[in-house]
Parts: sequence; structure tokens; C-alpha cells
Amino acid sequence: MTTTKSDLGMLFDGDPRPWMENNLFIVDEHARTIPLKFDMAQEYYHQQIFGDGKHLVPGEGPPVDVLLLKDRKARWTTYTQGLSFSYILNVPGILVMSFFHDDTTAGIVGMMLDTFYDNLSPESVQPKGIRWDRHVKQIQHDSVSSAIILSTAKRRDIGRSLTPQMLNLDEMGAYAETYEEALKAAVMNSLAPSSWVFRGSTVSR
Repeated sequence: MTTTKSDLGMLFDGDPRPWMENNLFIVDEHARTIPLKFDMAQEYYHQQIFGDGKHLVPGEGPPVDVLLLKDRKARWTTYTQGLSFSYILNVPGILVMSFFHDDTTAGIVGMMLDTFYDNLSPESVQPKGIRWDRHVKQIQHDSVSSAIILSTAKRRDIGRSLTPQMLNLDEMGAYAETYEEALKAAVMNSLAPSSWVFRGSTVSR
């Protein structure tokens, strides 16, 4: 089963933002569970990717390669992980790989994805999570699954036999040089055609 760009255009009405804001929840700095609503920075990220209406499905159409040098608390990771979750929940056959500089950050992002999944409204489409643990968030769509794999950049072997359509490289500036080189060898060369790559790094002040 394959969801085409036109199918997703109907599902998201050409833009995943309304679905994200209507269905995803986050935990704020006061430990409250609140709806995900784009701030000004996230509006900017989204406009750069979807403003022309050309990029609807990872792996179809023009590739996306975004490098963001950001301030702290720019909510870039919340945006990219929310976007990734929206696609694995709604599109069969999507593989997302997300890399982080340490296990602590990977664990925090894993909890963010858990919050997305646990707080889906009854009205939203909710395929079954067939594997949902610290490192893999997998959704079953009929006979085809979609997944997000979380890993640290230290895993040189991860991704060698996989073909992701979306790749999140979080805080790349904190990767050791040897790990960055290994990642390129293991993952960048195995990306599906027209994949989406999101690279973020916090600017030192």
C-alpha cells in the first residue's frame, strides 16, 4: 500500500500544519500537557518547507535539505519530530531516522513522541503501534508499517541496511568528527531518492 502525494494532499489538505496543531500535544516547561501550536520560529521553518506546496511526501518530488543554525529553545526539534510523527501515523511505508549527540537527548525526544501518541484524540486516525519502545516507534498500516528510529551518533552500524525517507540530525555541532564521518558513510549514502534531511545545530554564544 502506497500513499501518493495526491492522497496526502487530500488527507492534509495540502499542508500538515492544521493536522499537527489539531492532534498533537506537548509537555511545556510547567509540566502541563498542552496542544502543539506553532510559534514564530516554527512558522518560519514550516514556510520554508511547505510554502510553495511542492513537498508533501518524503521520497516523492524534490528533495528537502535544511541546515539550521539556531538559538537555544528554538523548538526546532519539537517541529521536526512532530512532523515526522505526523507522517508515520498517516503515511504507510515511511521510515524516519533521528540521530542525537547523546542518550539523554534521545530519551527526551522519545518521551516527546510518547506524548504525541498517548494524547491522540479519538477523532484522529490512530493505527496500531506494533513496536513502541525507547529506540523504535513503529506504526502498522494494514500490511505496511512506518517507523521512527532514535539513535545516538555513536552508533556506526545503524542504518546501513535501511533506506530512510526522512533523516533528522539533531545538534550536529556536538557530534565527534569521527561519528559525523561514520554517519555520512552509513546513512547519507542510503537515503531514498527525494528524501528529506533536517540538520540542526545550536549556535554558541
